[in-house]
Amino acid sequence: MTGFRLIPVVTEKSMRLAGDGVYTFAVPDWATKHAVARVVEQAHKVTVLAVNITRRPGKPKRRGLISGHTSPTWKALVRLKAGQRIKGFEVALGESEHDHEHESKTDATPTPAAASGKDA
Repeated sequence: MTGFRLIPVVTEKSMRLAGDGVYTFAVPDWATKHAVARVVEQAHKVTVLAVNITRRPGKPKRRGLISGHTSPTWKALVRLKAGQRIKGFEVALGESEHDHEHESKTDATPTPAAASGKDA
């Protein structure tokens, strides 16, 4: 099997690494480093320098007396040639829309009583 889907992993850490040229994808358990590199290069027209694959173990789960665990997942960390980017991983730098909403709620104008210095 050579073809598989690249599913981007979107976390705070993966977005921080994307700024350094390392992109994170969820991959199937049978994917090899060479296969991941080939799929990324073909899908995004970039040059892959290195691929690291990590396995996240399944979490133990319990329902009553029955215990089990979730399936493990695999992630591929793909380092690209300097200056190359993959669309969809860009993080908007600066203030977000949510920050502006928060600021407008906290920046209240003083009431006339507070402005005159008299106690109510």
